[in-house]
Amino acid sequence: MGGEVRVAIIHPTTPSGGIWIDDFVDPASPYRFQKFGPQGNGANWHNRGRTTTRSEWRRHFAQAWRALRSRPDVVVANFPPLIFASCVLKTLMRSRARIVGWSFNFGGGSKSRMAAVYGRAFRRASVLVTHSRAEIATYARAFDLPAGKFCFVPFQQGDLQEQPAAERFDLVAMGSAGRDYATLFEALRGTGLRALVIAKPEAVAGLDIPENAEVRSGLTLTECRSLSLAAPISVVPVAEQDNAAGQVTFLIAMAQGRAIVATRCTGTNDYLTDGVDSLLVEPQDPAALRAALLRLAEDEDLRRSLSGGAQENWRRNFSDQAAGRNLRDLLDRVTGHE
Repeated sequence: MGGEVRVAIIHPTTPSGGIWIDDFVDPASPYRFQKFGPQGNGANWHNRGRTTTRSEWRRHFAQAWRALRSRPDVVVANFPPLIFASCVLKTLMRSRARIVGWSFNFGGGSKSRMAAVYGRAFRRASVLVTHSRAEIATYARAFDLPAGKFCFVPFQQGDLQEQPAAERFDLVAMGSAGRDYATLFEALRGTGLRALVIAKPEAVAGLDIPENAEVRSGLTLTECRSLSLAAPISVVPVAEQDNAAGQVTFLIAMAQGRAIVATRCTGTNDYLTDGVDSLLVEPQDPAALRAALLRLAEDEDLRRSLSGGAQENWRRNFSDQAAGRNLRDLLDRVTGHE
């Protein structure tokens, strides 16, 4: 494919005039991007339930239809529902556009009874992007697709502008998906460390919360990021599982220059290095997590070293600028421009 390449971008929450990583691709590249934003209440997509509703499916198909109707050379569709809609419509509309499925984080949906149906549609994609190498084998098996259909590209986190909250804590844990707060609460018990946990109520339901831990829910993204700056330590306790979890939280912490303690798992393996930008502990080990938290709380030099390493790692590999380079490289591969 030579000359100018038209690339349609569809994302469930990014409007047509919004900013996404295509805005960080070298303008001297042959790619000309056009965003087709969601219509209706697409901006609330991140607050949705785990099951895609009929109205959401209609919105996804309408968004994909508008993108494919523009006759692009490539469609970059973000998240599985939009990827699925794009693949189905590619067939129905007899489109020759190449489909790049970005953020193919299907999670528990890979175990759905509909996996075979999804898999047949996903064969129409040129490449499906995962943000964890370990998930490639999981998804290839679940959807009966060749592993070569998938490609690992790191998740990204852009610059953050939030100011620290006025409150102060020793550590902050944030997020709900795949979390292991039972282990964190056991690790915190009796340490005297003041902890804030920001999570949905169901993520901590039935757990014995220690006196030195506070749980908050229903906060805006801005409030969450502001509160994550209210402590020098970010802890990401993750339950061991096939699907990645925790990446958004520790990438925010890396961008903010926080010292990180995280579970060694699928989500952290491609991003964090123990002793360089974080302290990693084994899953479901309260004693190891307690020791890591106390060590970091008591050693200011270690906190400073890890926070600096985390921020440098983020800047080099996970920032918007890095993501723009990764998108350019992937488009080169898909279109043959490399």
